[in-house]
Amino acid sequence: MTTLNVALTLASPLLTGEPHQGNTYESYNHLPGSVLRGAVAAALMAGWSHAAKQIPHPEQCPDPVTCDFCRVLYPRQEDGRPGRPPRFYDCYPAMSGSSPVQPLPLTARTCKLYPGFLRPDETEEKHGIFDTLIAQAAASQARQQAPTHSYVYTLTCPHCGEALVSPESDYYGRYGDTFYTATPLNRRFSRTAINRRRHTAQSGQLFTLTVMGEQMRTGLPEPAPGKTVTRLEGQVEAGDADLTALQDALRQVKWLGSSSSRGLGQIDTLQVRAVPPAPASKIDNTRFRNQVASGQYQTDTDGPADLGNRLAAFNKAVQAERAFYRAIGIPDILPGWYFSLDLLSDTFVRQQGLPGFSLTAEQLQLPGAKAIFRATVPIERGGWSNAWGLPRYREQGLGRGSVFLFRVDGAEPATVASLMTRLAQLEENGLGTDLARGAGRLQVCAPFHQEVKPR
Repeated sequence: MTTLNVALTLASPLLTGEPHQGNTYESYNHLPGSVLRGAVAAALMAGWSHAAKQIPHPEQCPDPVTCDFCRVLYPRQEDGRPGRPPRFYDCYPAMSGSSPVQPLPLTARTCKLYPGFLRPDETEEKHGIFDTLIAQAAASQARQQAPTHSYVYTLTCPHCGEALVSPESDYYGRYGDTFYTATPLNRRFSRTAINRRRHTAQSGQLFTLTVMGEQMRTGLPEPAPGKTVTRLEGQVEAGDADLTALQDALRQVKWLGSSSSRGLGQIDTLQVRAVPPAPASKIDNTRFRNQVASGQYQTDTDGPADLGNRLAAFNKAVQAERAFYRAIGIPDILPGWYFSLDLLSDTFVRQQGLPGFSLTAEQLQLPGAKAIFRATVPIERGGWSNAWGLPRYREQGLGRGSVFLFRVDGAEPATVASLMTRLAQLEENGLGTDLARGAGRLQVCAPFHQEVKPR
């Protein structure tokens, strides 16, 4: 499957959000994939007549074979069956040349007094950002097994003992060997509607807009020590869509978000680069299966960050935490082997017809696994459909950054192999509904959990 890397810079402030407390609007600090998909749909509909816009697509399209709108957003396979539509993932502020930006897990913490990633070459003191998922899960078990033990795990900074808090930014990237967060400099506008009869301010029509600015701050010493132009980067999985038509539609996007008639959301530059699909390969679970059987986990630091390598690195960190508790006299902490599911985008799942706010092994079809710890945040998302001219149905779900930790007690080769196959399917296919708008993207054992030291 071909993936398109999309990178754009802003020429004017961007507003992507929903109203809060009446007429107060606050923009997201990233570009949701649903907004990019809506802009592509608007570009495909740019030359349509009013009558053509009244025809539901693809249900009543007179010629879906030649219709660019259907070929891009609602593709069909050669036998006429519905194909896999393109998936528009969220775009985050990122430096050119950095690794892909990802959401920080909700278990990430930083020092309250000296927050931020470590900067050895800076005069400003920072105590780093690190993950607490494995430590919190182990401490929860220890409190149940040894409630009278003197050791109590607390969320305090390992450098100064100050309280730990969530980082200000909820996503991070890596530029060379340096971790960073790119923060857009928001701007605030106040606008009022004018009464056309009296030519004065209309009562009750004062709007306050907090928008994403055209500049951002990265905190990197080089190459951008200060402010730089806001650059948003993300991906679009083409699926079965017409690749040429999809690329052309992306390049035609000139405006994004709300209030474009007021000059907001203008794009300065937009680059689309196709990444060749990776060759299909069979999942090699032999190495990790042998490590589970022996209880000794080894990682290949020079190898790719494939599923088996991430699972081995994660369980190696679990093993180190288990050894710590054994050394202080609390055995049998974190038995078995483990994996985490990290939500890289908002996820909408249903349980018995109702919005679901948890994930279970039975629901995910993970035989032999059991959910033992979670860190989640509920979200509610709606939006506006330009094609329909109507607001979208509001949904409740799990916010990006949510983390679920699962334990597996069985070390049988068949159990390990079936679980690895299913986990690879979840990463590839996503979870829940609204996948075309970027929802339901997840990763097994995100690299942030594996690098347990402050950074």
